[in-house]
Order: sequence, then structure tokens, then C-alpha cells
Amino acid sequence: MLAKYVQPNELYKVFDKLDEDLWVAIEYPYVDKVYRDSFYSYFASKHNTYYRDCIRISFFAKEIKNEDFRSVKGEDYLKENFRGFLVVRPTFPKIIGRSLIDKRAFLEDAFTICNHSAIVSINGVKLKINGFPHCSQDTESISCAETTIWSVMEYFGNRYPDYKPTYPSHIIDVLNKFSKQRLLPTNGLTVDQISFALKQFGFGTSIYSRNNAYGEEIENIIAYYIESGIPVIAAIANDAIGHAIVIIGHQTDSEPNFNSIKKRELQFIDDNIEYVDYTDIPKKYIINDDNLPPYSSIELSNPGELYGTDSDFAGCNIEAVIVPLYNKIYLEVQKAKNLALAILSDMTFGYKFSNGFIIGTKLKKPRRK
Repeated sequence: MLAKYVQPNELYKVFDKLDEDLWVAIEYPYVDKVYRDSFYSYFASKHNTYYRDCIRISFFAKEIKNEDFRSVKGEDYLKENFRGFLVVRPTFPKIIGRSLIDKRAFLEDAFTICNHSAIVSINGVKLKINGFPHCSQDTESISCAETTIWSVMEYFGNRYPDYKPTYPSHIIDVLNKFSKQRLLPTNGLTVDQISFALKQFGFGTSIYSRNNAYGEEIENIIAYYIESGIPVIAAIANDAIGHAIVIIGHQTDSEPNFNSIKKRELQFIDDNIEYVDYTDIPKKYIINDDNLPPYSSIELSNPGELYGTDSDFAGCNIEAVIVPLYNKIYLEVQKAKNLALAILSDMTFGYKFSNGFIIGTKLKKPRRK
């Protein structure tokens, strides 16, 4: 029933990034918990008729048959080759719903990301998948800001015992305590609203603003958290628009040319020693942007590059970063880095490295489930 309305470009921009040899299992009607939440809290009350059901597309690395779902040997085969799923919503034209796809399903998979494990029931068979949650905005019940909050909570809620996944209506309920105007239909959220929601969900959030003393160092701060395995929400903007994305990883390191990498100085007693901050080594970062396919890659200095030079996103910069810190992490990463450098340069406890040494900074994460 939904197929005749689907605009191919919305699906193609995802499918074009996937391995061409994948096999799919299609389930319809499918009850998606996230879309049903939006349906009952918003779409069901509209004058136009919206369908309650979705389509779910599951991906497999090799050929699958109906019999594989009904035998022990077949189940083992499915578990070995399962690569994730994508939900198609009846919210035209923004039809890409909740998805969780293994990076091995993509043509380009030379990257490292924050990911969590999930058990998914496909045609009655429980299969395990690793990935980072992705969803497109529907522009009415959820915008880019709500999708970033949802995906961050989905990640932490499935990975750590201190958190639990949430739904769009719950995000709205939480923000109603903070907002002075209605939140449905959505007009997007501010940086403070995103931070407030995450704080209500149990995080000790930190906000870093480009205009608040951090300047170009904001890109290094992002890199520190990504190296620590902590996804961050970035607010990107130019004179025309504002947008929110989740930064979740980076491309696999290649052998860098150290002659061209920025050098910093550390004073040890009377000597100035050159060193390389690991976050200054150039690399592309992996993002989930609700207007783009999962696991897209960008330069942090040009976050709107995938939209093209003629789009409204031309000239965007990362203006602020919201970090969902575990509330028992009391030392944020910038202070942790400065403390480490102070110890290294201390006359009693420090150590005199040779010129050109590399230093990286990571925060300790909470225990997993």
C-alpha cells in the first residue's frame, strides 16, 4: 500500500551507499515502536489520514530463503549474515525511519564508530546487530534536534545500564518543562533545549561554543570525545540556517605526513619540546545527519560539504557542541588534557620526551551492560 507513494530518491540515497550484493527481507505491515509513538501523539490527531504501519527492510550479506527462518542451521546462517534493518515510514517525503545498520553493509567501511549491540526479531528469528541508530526527521513531530536526542539516548540506553532509550513524545514532555511555547508541530530546538533534555535523561552535559573562548579548538574538543567513545551533538549554522547532527566516529587512520601536521610546544624546565596532539592529525569524521545516509563522512571544518556548494548549507561551521557526559565524569576533556600536560611538564613527576612525541587524551567511560 505504501510502495506507490515512496519517493525513490529518499531510499536511493541510502541504498547507493550500501554493498550491491546485499539481500533483503521485507516485512509489511510492520509496527515500528518509534513511529507509532509519533503517530499516536501527533499524526492521529490531524485531519489528513496517516497510516499506522511501516515497512521494515532487513539486510543480509548472502542469499536468504524462507526456509532459513525455520531451521536451526538456517538461523545460524542468518545470524552470521545479518547486517541490520531500515524502517520506511508513511511520512512523505521524509520516509526514512528508525534504522540500525552494521558498517559492514556499506561499500566504504574503513571507519571506526561508537556502536551498540541490539537483538532484533526478524520473521520470528532473533538476530544480533551492531551499529549506531539513525532516523530522518519528519519535519512535523520531530526535527533534526529531536532525532539527535533520540539517537543518542538509543545508543546509551542500549549500551549502558544507567540510561534507557526514549521516544519522541517523551522528549517533548521533558522539554515542556523548559519551553515557553508549544513544541508541536516542531520548529526545532535550541542548543540549551537539547542540553536540558539530555540533562533530564541523566547526563551531566557540557556545552562548548565556538564564540565562548574555544574558537578553532572546538574541533579538537570533538576529536577528544570521539576518541573516548562518546558521541557528541554538533550545532552547525550559517547566516541562513541552523541544524543538528551527531558525530559518532572517524575514518580509519592512515599514515600521516608529520612534516605537515601542526606542532605544539610543551615547556619542560628550561626547554621547549615540540609535540603533536593526536587530534591535530587530519582525518574525516563520521556523522549521522537526518538529511543524509547513515555514517556519512565530513571534514569538521566544513560540516555542510555533503550538501553541495549551492545549497543553503554552504559555509556552515560547527558553532556549538553538546556532550552527553556520564554524570560521574567530573573532569571534562579540556581540563583533563591540560592536567596531563601539567603533569608531563612538572619537574618532579614529569618526563622529558624527545621532540615530536604524540599525545592523546581519553576519558574513561562507564561500564557496559
